[in-house]
Amino acid sequence: MRMMSRIRNELRGPSLDNDSRIGSRIKRTRNALGLTLRQVSERSGVPLSTISKVEKGQKTSVDTLVKVARGLGVLFDVLLHDASPSEVPGGRRTVDSADTVSVYETELYRYDVHASALMQKAMFPLIITVKTPDVPPRGDWSTHAGEEFVYVLSGAIDLHTEFYAPKRLNTGESAYFDSKMRHAYVSVSDENAVVISVSTQGLLTSAGSEQYQPARSSPLSDEVSGQDK
Repeated sequence: MRMMSRIRNELRGPSLDNDSRIGSRIKRTRNALGLTLRQVSERSGVPLSTISKVEKGQKTSVDTLVKVARGLGVLFDVLLHDASPSEVPGGRRTVDSADTVSVYETELYRYDVHASALMQKAMFPLIITVKTPDVPPRGDWSTHAGEEFVYVLSGAIDLHTEFYAPKRLNTGESAYFDSKMRHAYVSVSDENAVVISVSTQGLLTSAGSEQYQPARSSPLSDEVSGQDK
């Protein structure tokens, strides 16, 4: 019970303001995938000019970062931390407390990011507070390479996926699915539902591996000429 109260404690997440490193990671990831600004804009629904400005170090919101990560087909954690050396040592361990968990919030969800100090993880563990009682627009559904496991800690959710009818998951129930398939969690309980989500990283390293295929393209807006590269 004490653990659950900590999970629900409204912590302030780390600021994304003026973090040029995030912009550099976005550009590095985009170039590694062989994607243009226009392609990422179409896949994420974020204006091309906004992505360009963020890549140049302009401050951004967590909502925008999540959408850009979706357009790149990666977990947003990839954009928050620098890559570690390719040789990953064995026997690694990291421990988190309520004070060390990184917290990021969007209008739809609150993400408590665990094990953020450990680079090149095979899994990406989150505690997600599902705040939305409404099904988000399809363009706001998550999609990233890899697979995802979700377990409901409290409350109940409807799991919406691109190719299946919604599935109700109550406390203690779980699901495992291909996370390249667009998906969204919707709270259907009196209070915000809380879930554990564990994803495989599925980091894309080239345009030819785990190629991202968007389920829906959003129209471009606020384009800037000459920035489509």
